[in-house]
Amino acid sequence: MSPGRFLSSFWRTWDAVVGSEPAPGRTNREPLCGTWCLSQQAITPSARADASQKTAEYVIRRTRLGVSPTIEWIRDCVSREWFHMLRWGKRTLIGLCGLLIVAVFTGATYQWIATRNDLSATQPPGRLVNVGGHRLHIWCSGAGAPSVILETGLGGSSVDWGFVQPAVAQFTRVCSYDRAGMGYSDPGPSPRTARRMARELAELLDRSGIDGPVVLVGASIGGLVVRVFASEQGERVAGLVLVDATHEDQEHQIPQLARFVPLLSSVGALRLLGVSFGQRPDSLEPSVRKFAQATAFRAAGAQAAADELIHIRESVAEVRATRRKLTIPLIVVTAGRGANAGWRALQRDQVRLSERGCMVVAEQSGHAIAIGQPQVVVDAIRAVVDAARGRSDVPLCGSWSGKME
Repeated sequence: MSPGRFLSSFWRTWDAVVGSEPAPGRTNREPLCGTWCLSQQAITPSARADASQKTAEYVIRRTRLGVSPTIEWIRDCVSREWFHMLRWGKRTLIGLCGLLIVAVFTGATYQWIATRNDLSATQPPGRLVNVGGHRLHIWCSGAGAPSVILETGLGGSSVDWGFVQPAVAQFTRVCSYDRAGMGYSDPGPSPRTARRMARELAELLDRSGIDGPVVLVGASIGGLVVRVFASEQGERVAGLVLVDATHEDQEHQIPQLARFVPLLSSVGALRLLGVSFGQRPDSLEPSVRKFAQATAFRAAGAQAAADELIHIRESVAEVRATRRKLTIPLIVVTAGRGANAGWRALQRDQVRLSERGCMVVAEQSGHAIAIGQPQVVVDAIRAVVDAARGRSDVPLCGSWSGKME
């Protein structure tokens, strides 16, 4: 292509794009580029003539070097366009990072203030006991021996036993407590495995002045904790009630979202979305709903629940490693609704943990039996307490509000 033909083509393109509007001019370091690569200066006739002369010289020089002016022009335009895109991209990225920092700070402040207001407005129903580095909340009522200890499921707290605890308190001492991070308890060290939680429970009993063998009641994932406790510290356990408890051989899937829970809870995202790991407050016994509402969106609670879930495979490995034959009275209470044959078989397997075991079915309840059919749980606890007291005139699984299997 001759210089004359190239210049003619260039200015025809220029006029077609910008018409009679003032157009950018070129700098000495901008040889031959399209309209988007030119600086913001008005083009005068003299400037156009000067640019034409310089362009012609440039084209002749590049042609002699064996480089196509058209290819050089395109390459120059692309590189300059890419530079401008990077510059604006950098500015956009900096702006988004700034917005993200502000949003995180605002969310964390919102979460902190809301949690402080919730906890200050509703004091815990029990007391906080130091177990070595952090405090656990324990709530006791009733009198008599053996004491009954209620261990809740994933994301739950002591208030989940609101329908059960008052009834049990009529015939013996009963205590519900919050695992580390849950309810009103302080956060505890990670990982939150069954063995760690069982040892914290032992320390809680020691420092709470609960002497003598106790009856342990474990619901769902809490069943792993009480089983490790019973296997490792059998002399401290008078009986065991497993309420639709997790089994070590069931399939355990860990949601990918669990690893993001600490961040989402800390910046108030879960609170803002109304996401909580525990039972809905309106499903609980009316007198304890205010405690559930006060602790439902604590970041510590969500983080503890996620930690327990993330390390569930370690927990079941600990249960499997410590499994042994027990000689204490044991009742397995399982749900009648939503349970398949595989789940029912695993529940029957837990009956074989003790030579004095049996199973009953809460036919009108799903997984949360302490809420759906609490009388079955109360009856099971009563039967184990009676057996621990040495009563032999009443069969362990006798007359039930649930169905015996």
